[in-house]
Amino acid sequence: MLFEFLGFTDDCRVKLVGNQLREVAKSWWLVTREAKAHRGSVITWKISKVEFYQRFIPLAYRKDKSAEFASLRQGQLNIDEYLAQFFTLLRFAPQVAKNDAAVFDQFIQRLNPEIRTLVNVKQPSNFADTLN
Repeated sequence: MLFEFLGFTDDCRVKLVGNQLREVAKSWWLVTREAKAHRGSVITWKISKVEFYQRFIPLAYRKDKSAEFASLRQGQLNIDEYLAQFFTLLRFAPQVAKNDAAVFDQFIQRLNPEIRTLVNVKQPSNFADTLN
């Protein structure tokens, strides 16, 4: 989200994050970047994120977090806490994350029933309206 706010291009994102890596991750990045350059492949932000997650975040952990996202409900959380958890776990649910309408719908459907009813009465069309 910070990259979007600052208006960073995909190329800038890849370079910035590549320069922030350390130790094993830095070595992995240098080898990966060179291999892609040798093949004439373009390294996009989307591809680099996917490859990084696949290499450094264990599959079992990703599955656990995906299940945690699937079962997430507001419950006892206040809206700020729920919002933070929702977006933290959303990265482990790419099938939802790639569709803004699905993200919006999932967020609302997992609110506590009384809050969901209040939100639905207002018929919000985006997250800002929903949070208000």
